[in-house]
Amino acid sequence: MYLIKDLPLDERPRERLKKYGVKSLSNIELLSILLRTGTKMINVKTLSMNILKEIPINEFNSLNYETLLNIKGMGESKAMILVSALELAKRVYSKSDDKIIIHDSRDAYFVVKDELEHELQEKFLVIYLNNKNHIISKKILFIGTNNQSIVFPRDVFREGVKLNCSSVILCHNHPSGDITPSKEDDMLTLNFIKIGRMLNINVLDHLVIGLDNYYSYLVNKPGVFEK
Repeated sequence: MYLIKDLPLDERPRERLKKYGVKSLSNIELLSILLRTGTKMINVKTLSMNILKEIPINEFNSLNYETLLNIKGMGESKAMILVSALELAKRVYSKSDDKIIIHDSRDAYFVVKDELEHELQEKFLVIYLNNKNHIISKKILFIGTNNQSIVFPRDVFREGVKLNCSSVILCHNHPSGDITPSKEDDMLTLNFIKIGRMLNINVLDHLVIGLDNYYSYLVNKPGVFEK
């Protein structure tokens, strides 16, 4: 088994962290520190490189335990360490959301962009806001197939009532990267707006997330919010 200490001194991630700071480290070096050891066949740096070849860093948001176990050199312990570190990072990030005020569709887009744009399955995420447009919570409530998710308004608004929110922003991704809304998206948006009004929870917008781009119903079809 190869340890980080088997690497030349100037290549050891921990030594580089001490000398230059954590921001100076590459993705491979950060992974190497977390994994700590390699295997009998490969050192930890090579193992980290293999992980990033299999799972690009921009897809780490959807990384899971089972996927990691399929990578050569990854055992249960290492897989647990990585998914735990990722979950901790997500929780730290989510705790900062309550400081964000949503002023417009672009603000909302940047809140959900990293969570949705690289997903291979369609996911439906809801941003819950208070009466000052501060984020109370954001949750992925539905995960669909490659091109479709089944969304139930009762579940979305039940969560809204529980959180005592004033408004919501609906968001879902198109795995194809094409942000053109479908007829089903149009119908879903109208349906949610109507139900929200009955419950005194305003639907402020519905975003369709693609690759480095988004579609806003409020910007492109503002009339649907006035019917």
